[in-house]
Amino acid sequence: VMGTIQRALYSRDVAHLPSYGYPNGVPHNVNYPLRFRLDELFAGVDSLVRDQADPFISYFHLFPPHSPYRPTHTFFNEFNDGWAPVEKPVHRFSDNSSEGKVRNARRVYDEYVASVDMELGRLLDSFEAEGIFENSYVILTSDHGEMFERGEIAHSTPLLYDPVIHIPLLISAPGQTTREDIHTPTSAIDLLPTLANIAGQPIPDWCEGALLPGLGGEEDEERSIYVVEAKSSPAFGPLNQATVAMRKGNLKLIYYTGYEAEQTFEFYDLQNDAEELKDLVPDQPSELKRMKDELLETLDRVNQPYAR
Repeated sequence: VMGTIQRALYSRDVAHLPSYGYPNGVPHNVNYPLRFRLDELFAGVDSLVRDQADPFISYFHLFPPHSPYRPTHTFFNEFNDGWAPVEKPVHRFSDNSSEGKVRNARRVYDEYVASVDMELGRLLDSFEAEGIFENSYVILTSDHGEMFERGEIAHSTPLLYDPVIHIPLLISAPGQTTREDIHTPTSAIDLLPTLANIAGQPIPDWCEGALLPGLGGEEDEERSIYVVEAKSSPAFGPLNQATVAMRKGNLKLIYYTGYEAEQTFEFYDLQNDAEELKDLVPDQPSELKRMKDELLETLDRVNQPYAR
């Protein structure tokens, strides 16, 4: 299905795609000759979904709101209101971008997210009008967030603070009419077993995820959830240079290895310090040791097949 959308976009004269309604130009992909308008993109998704024969599963991985950020005229400069976020120190592993550049990128990103959100709302309105919600699971999630702080912009970074890894997960079950909020942390890897369970299919033995709470699973406040950034390590080798974040309840441990001579940790209480400003490494030795031991043991187990 995604290939159908891409072929349709490639077939257009992308160099002359009308830019009206986009003050900074139409959205595009910097790596491919791919340009698009948000309204046309979401209309294409709507059409493809309505043309499917039941039962079906469709997966749409949309490029927006990925950079370059191209808001529509509706939200262009809408957030240029003088608001400033909490100041945070520049991290030694960041790109060392200036505060002005970081703030401007954040503002334009917010405008682009709002532009995408409006079109997504129209898509969901169409799903409702067509009765798709009555017999379908509709899932909205993301692969990562963007970070505009500590001298860093976007997501290609060894930093794993919450703006990068805290992603949305919205699920509408067939016929659902009331909202249910679940605040227990979950992971993107939970979607595969959950979808298999919903479809009445066996869950593969190699699957690492758990059934999502409310969809066959139970809330587990003490579950350890991991996020890894290791683009500089080989795909089939040990994670010699990596950042590993581990969350358990409200506590979060970040481990940096292979960047410097010394391996380092950062430790945060997200309930009392959502901005991750107070590193608790010096203050909670017993809790820190418990989480460090678990993280290092898990990492050693992951690396074991590649040990020489």
